[in-house]
Amino acid sequence: MNETIKYDVEDYTIEVEVVNVDQLINIPICDKQGKVLGRALLTREMKPVGNNGVLKVKIADVLMDIIVYDPDDRGKGIADKLMGLITGCDMFDTILTGISTEAGRELCLKWGFKQEEYKEKKFLIWRK
Repeated sequence: MNETIKYDVEDYTIEVEVVNVDQLINIPICDKQGKVLGRALLTREMKPVGNNGVLKVKIADVLMDIIVYDPDDRGKGIADKLMGLITGCDMFDTILTGISTEAGRELCLKWGFKQEEYKEKKFLIWRK
């Protein structure tokens, strides 16, 4: 169950959302000198589903964000390389994301994500 805690700090409200996940998948990308240029962050939730004594595990992989740290590195294909790994490896069958910035949406659409409705909200979803 998700929990949201609100904090009032001066003229701002900060909301901390606590979400239960089974795994956090952290995929950093580094240059040849080992400097971390950015990373992809995904979460994985695993739920048992089924009936008639047959249980399977339903996996929900969510792409939380692709981050390129240094503004000078943006636009150089770093996020593209991360997305290529994510959509090209055997680790994921379906990925859901709520990324909503125009740059993020364009990147997702470029790599085969399609906009779909899920639980009455619109998300970008990639399927192998």
